[in-house]
Amino acid sequence: MTMRLNEKQALFFLKQNGIDISRRTYFRHKTKVESLKWQRLMHIAEFFTDQHLQRIDKLELVEHLMWSEYEKEKSPFKRVNILRSIVNMQPYLSNYYGATRFVLEKRLKIDPIKKPEGLPQ
Repeated sequence: MTMRLNEKQALFFLKQNGIDISRRTYFRHKTKVESLKWQRLMHIAEFFTDQHLQRIDKLELVEHLMWSEYEKEKSPFKRVNILRSIVNMQPYLSNYYGATRFVLEKRLKIDPIKKPEGLPQ
């Protein structure tokens, strides 16, 4: 299904990989996999928060380690490359922070963070 093969291609692929099944068995398994889609989505949603926070933590750790390497590095060329790597990872962190804020606003129905007075809303 992931490879978007038709029935004939799928059965041929399976056979080449040591799984020789009938057409009927193939469709039975395919139907079972399709019926589990919602369970898979619920499982992903259940662990979304933990996974999301782990990824943020890893990116922050990587950024910290890059700054440590930057401080130790003597070569100006390598220092610039480290800085470039730090800059290149910023959009990833920003996206995770943005997604966190979006989820919190939607799930907890909190008001968006208000801008300081004097700035347009």
